[in-house]
Amino acid sequence: MRRANPIFVFALSVSAAVLLLSFAARAQSLSSHGQPGAQGPPGPQGPPASATDVELLTARVRALERAIHPIAFVVNNRGFDVSIFEATSNTLISSFSLGPFVPPGRVAFNPAGTRAYITGFSGNTVFVIDTASHAEIATIQVGFSPTSVGVNPAGTRAYVTVGFAGLVSVIDTATNTVIATIPEVPYAGDVAFNPAGTKAYVTNRSADSVSVIDTSTNTVVATVPVGFSPSALAVNAAGTRLYVAHSSNIGAVSVVDTTTNTVVATVPAGQFHQGIAINPAGTRVYVTNFLSATVSVIDTTTNTVVATVAVGNAPVGVAVSPAGTRVYVANRDSDTVSVIDTATNLVVATLAAGDGPIDVAFK
Repeated sequence: MRRANPIFVFALSVSAAVLLLSFAARAQSLSSHGQPGAQGPPGPQGPPASATDVELLTARVRALERAIHPIAFVVNNRGFDVSIFEATSNTLISSFSLGPFVPPGRVAFNPAGTRAYITGFSGNTVFVIDTASHAEIATIQVGFSPTSVGVNPAGTRAYVTVGFAGLVSVIDTATNTVIATIPEVPYAGDVAFNPAGTKAYVTNRSADSVSVIDTSTNTVVATVPVGFSPSALAVNAAGTRLYVAHSSNIGAVSVVDTTTNTVVATVPAGQFHQGIAINPAGTRVYVTNFLSATVSVIDTTTNTVVATVAVGNAPVGVAVSPAGTRVYVANRDSDTVSVIDTATNLVVATLAAGDGPIDVAFK
């Protein structure tokens, strides 16, 4: 089992500690500024920290925490539960059940990592989970057979694709209620957002296209033809490229220019794709090939496959760690998770999950 570089982890820990101390010092300064009986000499005072300052500091600390201590949720479809792994040591640290009779599907987190949203396919629901206590906060009715879920970058909305109904349900994450329904999305599959959160992209399996949704109006503003049976998609960090996987024998990934909403490249990469993920740097795309039990690694500069990695049987979900050093692959029929080292494109660990793991995400 390969472990994280201790020097790297130590450096990140020190950086996180410095940020936290700075944050605490700023908070103390604010609490004592102008207060009678404040301890210590008055000294010069800087301007009060704005809400934006606090948000930026908090975001930086959370990013460091995620890099040092990445946590992965693995959804076990046949086991009706979720396995939780600490990804630095590749250790199973916990699991929790979602209850019987509603097989869970896909999982997504809010940006803070405090809430997980998990689709319940046969229950027509989305489970809202507190990621600290693993308690179920809410169960939201969204329509017949929800497929996938994504949370916008602001964390204010969750978009749920409802495949058989051909629509997208929009959830207000503050109230856990459906506030909008977007129709005319034929067999809506996967969903992803651009970094600004102004656009949501949804695969239309039965229409061989991707719908582009304006999130300010919750309307479809463009439809991009991409080829037969698009199954999953991912947007790069710059928001300039959309990568679309296909659950068919076409064996290609479509590359969409998000400015023009046109396909600018087609990358031959395995067959019957079920999941796709992109690393934080935007240099590599990872695609699961369901029938061949492999993952294709695509170089986004050349749009070519640079490696094919053998994993477990029937790989479905795939996710890249926040630091970009590891790729987790959920192998449905092996009941395992394959851990790929992104530097070598080798499987460095195989983890025992629950029954039928089909999705994985890092919080």
